[in-house]
Amino acid sequence: GHTPGSLSFYFPDLKAVFVGDLLFHRAVGRTDFPGGSMEVLKKSAREKIFTLPGDTVIYSGHGPETNVMDEKQSNPFFQNSSFI
Repeated sequence: GHTPGSLSFYFPDLKAVFVGDLLFHRAVGRTDFPGGSMEVLKKSAREKIFTLPGDTVIYSGHGPETNVMDEKQSNPFFQNSSFI
């Protein structure tokens, strides 16, 4: 959703995911680039990142690290979303 072809890399043994500009501490990446989509970005985060264990550390392209549980509970871009 940030841009077409964006990738995240999950390392289960390290309990870490590197998400580039998909997701930040309490924020999300820009979607105003060609091909960007807020709907696609949110869907990707919900289906690919928020399904990881809650203690998985999220390393973004900018800013402080965070974790899956904190973003599911506190990221304002997902406050009206329901999670399994």
